[in-house]
Amino acid sequence: MRRLLPWLLVVILVVASAGAYGWQRRTRAADQEAIWPAITQMLSLSAVTCTVKDQAADRSSEQQVSLDLDGPKLATSRTTISHAGSRVTTEGINTEQTEFVRYTEIKTRQKNASGQAIDASPVLNIWGKQAAAEQTLYGQTVLGGCIIPVAHLEKADAATMAADFQKRQVFKTDSRKSKLVTVDGRQLRQYDGTVQPEQYLAFMKGLAQKLKLRDLDSVQEQQYKQQKPEQVSLLVDPQERVVRVIRYGMVKRTMTFSDFNKAPQVDIPQSTIPTDELERRLQALGT
Repeated sequence: MRRLLPWLLVVILVVASAGAYGWQRRTRAADQEAIWPAITQMLSLSAVTCTVKDQAADRSSEQQVSLDLDGPKLATSRTTISHAGSRVTTEGINTEQTEFVRYTEIKTRQKNASGQAIDASPVLNIWGKQAAAEQTLYGQTVLGGCIIPVAHLEKADAATMAADFQKRQVFKTDSRKSKLVTVDGRQLRQYDGTVQPEQYLAFMKGLAQKLKLRDLDSVQEQQYKQQKPEQVSLLVDPQERVVRVIRYGMVKRTMTFSDFNKAPQVDIPQSTIPTDELERRLQALGT
């Protein structure tokens, strides 16, 4: 019996190693395909925040848009644009009926007509108000403002739409070539590929119809037929099954997703002036 023990140990170790190897292969394969469950998850969120950063030689911008997807079609935004030593920051609140905007920071090297430094304090933190535009910040963000569609669909509908997204090859990638990267201490799986403009618009129009959004009604698919595919990288959290980062291949643009299922807290402004009046006051600063 004692002579059999070493043999039994070898058998147990071989079986255990084979099982572990098989589990690792299955886990790795599942991670490689994490992109499609992530698309499904992005289509069944109750809320999300998308931040878009653009960088050019002498100009940069950052826009953070928070969406309440489960309930009223609500979007809040914070936008900062910097150019040649000047910086302007605005905040916005967009409902289905009304758009609010205010300037929270204006720094500029420009002088007024008298040659003096411009004092922007008369227009800061004053809410402008106007009727919602036909194309809303909410609709534009949901329907492609951050490349990946975001919505609050029932699980079955989200899975159906995600399957359509994959079947159409809206985002064309080879998941076998995906790789693990670390971003802000978090391990993500990066998928390099291209967004196909014509298929992208067709998918978004279908999503818009399901969500009863009319922001794409006037956009024709013919306009996108001649456009070249856009090179992008999607960085997916393989544990949470969500898209966290999008990087563009040809321009310095990055999109990040955060605050999943955390609705923005909003106090609708009570003291406002017409947005046209706010813009008139802004223009008057230079006189």
